[in-house]
Amino acid sequence: MDAEKILNYPSENESLIESLTDEEIIQGVIDVSSDDEQYPDDHNVLSRVSPKETFLAVDILKNYLIQQEKNIPDLVYALLKVKDEIVFDSHAKKKQLTIDAYFSKE
Repeated sequence: MDAEKILNYPSENESLIESLTDEEIIQGVIDVSSDDEQYPDDHNVLSRVSPKETFLAVDILKNYLIQQEKNIPDLVYALLKVKDEIVFDSHAKKKQLTIDAYFSKE
């Protein structure tokens, strides 16, 4: 095998001749950017999570942490505070009614 032939591989020179110019590279990047704008990414849209789902998720996480050998009381306490905040927020959204207004809804 000829070492000169290995070092100067013929197809390597062909690929250097066919390389893109700076303008072609810039145009290719601009085209990709315009395609991204044309089709917006729907993965960033968050679905609505109800307070009940959040409450249950925090409760499950709290129970998991309590069951671990290295349970961290500060972390469990922080989760309990989050849970209390979820309950408080869900109660704060409710509208207070009079007895007459409550029974007249039926």
